[in-house]
Amino acid sequence: MKNFLKRPAIYYSLIIIILFLGQFLFISPIGEFALNDDWVHTEIMKHWVDSGEFRMSTYAGPTFYVPILYGAALTKIFGFSFSILRISTLILALGTLLTFNFLLYKLNHKPHINLLIVLALWFNPIFYNLSFTFMTDIPALFLFVVSLYFYSIAFTEKKPLYILGGSLFSIIGFYTRQTNILLMVAAGIYSLTQLKNIPLKHSLWSFGIPSILWLIIYIFLDNNNLLPQGSSYHTVASSEMLKHILWWIWYSLIYLGFFSIPFAMGYAFKRTKSHFKNWKLLLTIFTTVIIAIVIRQMLKTQFPYVMNIITQYGLGGVEYTLNGILKSIFSSKIWGIITLTCAASGGWLLYIMGKNKQPNQKIQGLFYVFGFIYLIPILIFQSFDRYYLPLFIIMGIIIAQYLTFKKISALVAIAILIGFAFFSINQTAFYLNWNKTRWKLANNILYETRIEPYHIDAGYEWNGWHTYWSAYEAQQNGTPHGAWNGPWWIRNIFVNNTQNYIVSFSPLEPYKIKETKKIPGWNPNNTLYLLEKTEEN
Repeated sequence: MKNFLKRPAIYYSLIIIILFLGQFLFISPIGEFALNDDWVHTEIMKHWVDSGEFRMSTYAGPTFYVPILYGAALTKIFGFSFSILRISTLILALGTLLTFNFLLYKLNHKPHINLLIVLALWFNPIFYNLSFTFMTDIPALFLFVVSLYFYSIAFTEKKPLYILGGSLFSIIGFYTRQTNILLMVAAGIYSLTQLKNIPLKHSLWSFGIPSILWLIIYIFLDNNNLLPQGSSYHTVASSEMLKHILWWIWYSLIYLGFFSIPFAMGYAFKRTKSHFKNWKLLLTIFTTVIIAIVIRQMLKTQFPYVMNIITQYGLGGVEYTLNGILKSIFSSKIWGIITLTCAASGGWLLYIMGKNKQPNQKIQGLFYVFGFIYLIPILIFQSFDRYYLPLFIIMGIIIAQYLTFKKISALVAIAILIGFAFFSINQTAFYLNWNKTRWKLANNILYETRIEPYHIDAGYEWNGWHTYWSAYEAQQNGTPHGAWNGPWWIRNIFVNNTQNYIVSFSPLEPYKIKETKKIPGWNPNNTLYLLEKTEEN
């Protein structure tokens, strides 16, 4: 047992488990409410369990059959509960961190650096916030890391059978989120450079069998009209395509830079004097920072550029999922400093990636090929910050292989990670609290008045869970789009909502305040209002 615990990968995995369990001293996943988009497949799953009918939502985008299947199994065993579904995601989040740790150790023998990389993934606000939802991002990321682990063993240890394992997990990942199959595509391309190590016939059946399985399932779903149709919402007009691509190239650099801040700052404190003589490093960082300054000053745009998980108001959908006038959690100057730090860190990333002259001759070639392929849908479709999670894994691997730290560098990185952890835990806890408060206000008025749910606008998730199908039927019967001055979810989805009652982050005219609730936690938007339409309206 002692020898077992002395293995670095095992030892540091135990540290990760202890820290992961320790988070629940500060935050609880318990609460009966939907978060972000998870109401979509949760509603499909619950309807399937309750009625025996699999009713695909026309709003659905991801191919989320795997979460629906295990969610249905959990519901059959424990009864329906948002809390249990959320806990299932947390278990997969822990599985992702542990698998990532073992993957990093397979690729290098820097256990201390690897631990910091794993913690950077966990405490990144995007990963951390999503781990407390029943969204598909974390389950898909878990399957992605497992698939990557198998592929890495296959190519580094010349074991063709592991290609089959990686491909099967990639197919399972596809039926969680479509983009997971891009890893199998990348592995297939990379395998062509490895024919000396893995014969072509082994590659053909290792990729062929999973591909046939994928095709059979896909044809079955298509023939039964069970494929999601909501992906069209992400289409970008061809006239806007070039502009969109250019912006998302910049966003990609910034968000990957955001993930890398602890390591870029730690690197800055290692051999500081030598950095001032490294003109390539200085030029790269200077260029990215200048671009960030120009964009900020001329276009008045700064981080967080894409507000889905990280927003200027905290974490999780806030501005775009509930009514009200909000206050930014930080001042514009602080967001400006964060923007410039992300840009400098992004410049550092470009520098270290440029130092690898021949990535195709090493296992890094797989990571670079995947990164390039994965960026394609991000650049050409409407995207969100959470779509960068697989690239965080790739960047973490590249950084771990490049990085070595002295004590001061490690201390700097740890200090920044603690800051990330504080923000992520604190604001995710607030996110859960305001959603719990929002659902309580809406549910109370629903039960008190016995009105139909479509008379209450409690925001995107509550409306989706309670009124999606009544709104869909209204649209089918010719009801026009919702109030032109209403929020996007009323204009485009819940078109029959009368907004007789509104849950909001602020008072709104011409509504009167019926009830006010304080939200526990640190955030300037710590009050919710239940508003009632006045008789004059």
